[in-house]
Amino acid sequence: MSENNSFDSLREKLEESNKYPCRYMFKYVMPADGEQEGQLKEIFKDLKTTTTVGKSKTGKYKSITIVMTVENTDQIIDKYLKVENIKGLVSL
Repeated sequence: MSENNSFDSLREKLEESNKYPCRYMFKYVMPADGEQEGQLKEIFKDLKTTTTVGKSKTGKYKSITIVMTVENTDQIIDKYLKVENIKGLVSL
């Protein structure tokens, strides 16, 4: 299955549930001591976003929530495609 085909279901759901432009929330979980946060921020660096970082009770993991205005479904899928290459990062 190609990368684009793996996002067909998500694309359909986004098209049905959103009216663009809209605010969209990306949420990720990663090890607290890894380099994933820097890699993630690099992907979103040129965009106007609101970012929130949280830590698990044990401190082993952290979550990052990024909210931004998107103009269309392709902007959302593009970010998921770029982020999926970051090892140890889980998209929620």
